[in-house]
Amino acid sequence: MATYKETVGTSVANISGNSGVVDGQLWYDTSSSAFKYQYLGAGAWASGGNLNTGRESASSQNIGSAPHSALAAGNGGPPASGITELYNGSAWTEVNNLNTVRYGAAGSGTTTAGLAFGGENYPSASPPYQAATETWNGTCWAEVADLNTARYATCGGGTKTSALCAGGEFPGYATTPVAETWNGTCWAEVANPGQARRFSGAAVVDNTSGLIFGGLNPGQSPSIYALTELWNGSAWTEVADLTTARYGSGGTGTVTAALAFGGDTPPNTGKTEEYNGTSWTETTDMSTATKFMFGSGTTASALAAGGSPALTRTEEWTNPVLVSKTLTE
Repeated sequence: MATYKETVGTSVANISGNSGVVDGQLWYDTSSSAFKYQYLGAGAWASGGNLNTGRESASSQNIGSAPHSALAAGNGGPPASGITELYNGSAWTEVNNLNTVRYGAAGSGTTTAGLAFGGENYPSASPPYQAATETWNGTCWAEVADLNTARYATCGGGTKTSALCAGGEFPGYATTPVAETWNGTCWAEVANPGQARRFSGAAVVDNTSGLIFGGLNPGQSPSIYALTELWNGSAWTEVADLTTARYGSGGTGTVTAALAFGGDTPPNTGKTEEYNGTSWTETTDMSTATKFMFGSGTTASALAAGGSPALTRTEEWTNPVLVSKTLTE
């Protein structure tokens, strides 16, 4: 029979405690006189502070400098609203409202430098679809150049000066594949994704790097997608599908480290999946199965809030941690 050294290539080390131990390592803990094994445990969702105003399909900016921070703008009526709240890692505080009320918008940036775009103002506005874009400076919103295509149920992300907007619903209740990029001054139409869809999740770094996944296109068969597409700044490429087709999911992260959570399969689900740049893997479920929540953050530290019907709940995602297990006979 082969020895551990012959199989693994190293001897079992003698270490006091777990100082310097890495994922997948077997060692002998001299402080407790026991063999131990270290592995990467699953990430976990935990309850956070509730929103002051229940909402769904609000835009949310990416994580700021503090863990689990976010900026939520707009409301998932009807009626739509411009209510904006800031999360500091434990509680939401209402701040200055958007100038254009809306729901089903998308957002990008940070808690001090954000962007909100698109959405719908039904039944107050005619037409209800919004092209309005606003920037956030940490205190207030300012209107800037509109999207070229007014829409709601769009997805996107990035920064205040470099963002991507893709898909959604536009007048006539049609689902569009149209994509636009933001350069800090104006929006420009770019190559369309291969599939028209709305209520997709997204993980976007800037206007040259992003993922969109899942989504809905009524009238098609199938109408709910697991499809994931990668944007490289000039073209879209199909990559690995989600393990579970869904629409109305939350999303956050980057093109090599993304999270997709919640949505409608149907029924509503709390399933969470993590993307590593090659494939999606199912991980720990959210405690609340819902759709139309909004999210922000990274695979290390993320946030999901709201959901249908106009929920106030917040859940915080914490990156998987190393777990040490004592081996027994």
